[in-house]
Parts: sequence; C-alpha cells; structure tokens
Amino acid sequence: MFPTVSPFMKNMSRVICFHLLLITFQVYICHTMKNILKDTHEPVIAEQYHKLQERFDDECTALLDQCFYKNEKNTRVCLEINYVSLIHEHQCEMEDTVELMFVASLGKAQNFLAHPCCQRAIERRWQPGFKVGQISFLLYFFCPILFLRRGPQRLKRREHRVHGENNYGYSSRADTVWYRMYYFYTSPNSKYVIDIVSGCLRFRYIINMKRSHYSFLPPNYSLRFQDCAMSL
Repeated sequence: MFPTVSPFMKNMSRVICFHLLLITFQVYICHTMKNILKDTHEPVIAEQYHKLQERFDDECTALLDQCFYKNEKNTRVCLEINYVSLIHEHQCEMEDTVELMFVASLGKAQNFLAHPCCQRAIERRWQPGFKVGQISFLLYFFCPILFLRRGPQRLKRREHRVHGENNYGYSSRADTVWYRMYYFYTSPNSKYVIDIVSGCLRFRYIINMKRSHYSFLPPNYSLRFQDCAMSL
C-alpha cells in the first residue's frame, strides 16, 4: 500500500493519511450541516457551519501543501489509496471505496481540490501517462509505432534524489514502451475515442448491410433508403 520505507515512516504516513481524511470528513460534515440548517430556515447557525467549513478546508489544504513539498510521491499515495481497505486490511474484496478527493468533492473543499497535488492526480487519471497535444494524441493513437521514438522514461529530479544512487535515472526501454502504451490506451481519453470509432464502424457496417439487403429493390426505393440512412 505504501512505498518501501522504514516501519517508522510507514506509521507516520498512515498518521498523515488519517489526519487528512479526518479533516476532509469535517469539511464534509460542516457542508452537510450547513445545507440542512439552510433548509430548516436557520441562517445564523448555517453561516457558522460555513465558516467552519472554510476553516477546515484551509487547514486540510495547508497540511496537504506541507506533505506535497516534503514528499510528493507519498502524498500522491495518500490521495489515491482506498481508506476502507486500509482500515479492513483482511477484507481486500470490499466494494466500498473512500478516497480523499472523493470526500473533499462531497464537502465542496474547493481549496483542497485546487491544490497542485490534487490537480496532478486528476490529470494523471485523464491523461495517457504523459502529456501530449491533441494532434500528437491522434498520431500516437493511430500509429503506436511512434512510442518507440520517445526514448527511455526519465524519473523526476526529486524522486531521483530520494531513490539515491542505487536507482538508475532511466527505466528499461522495453518496459517504458509497454507501460506508456498501456497507460495510453487505458486512459479515459483513449477509451472515449475507442468508443466513438467503434460506434462509427458499427453504424457503417449496418448501413452497408442494409444497402446490400435492399440492392434488389427498384432505383426509387433504393434512393429513398439512402436518403433516410444519410438523414440518420
């Protein structure tokens, strides 16, 4: 669940994770209570909960900021782990998931979600493992051989300093190519393009089958069918 570190650092990472989770839950509770009191026509108390929500949001963002600039890798782990599986370590097949950004989104923790660490985590979920433009995305999507021209994957400088001299700055070329292709074609953007292309091909196949089926009809009926098909 956590990177390979000493037991002390592992326990400290868990403490930080649960501290972040606790504050984000406080933001969510304050946001929920604010909405409930607004519906019951208690604007004064609702305003107090709104101030508490902003206060906890600032505290959670400050803690995330300290963790992010101290160790970005461990902070990303804190954002992406499932806290239900962390609490119930012997029940790995549970379907419930509780993540920090999910709780923060429910509590409308805008400052927390606007932090660069959260934005990078969201970007990593949507981007295909590396940043590409729109034209480059289409080129890599339809021409996978271009992955061979990107070269080895270089680690970030701060991660390279943490790993020390035993970690080479570059991963193997074959692993890099396969990892890049895997993350590229399993990213939401690629899945969206795959769904669109497969849908267009399926629709084209149905149109061709219909045309071949009605090819024996007189020309007037055939033209009518083609007009109806094009109007779809």
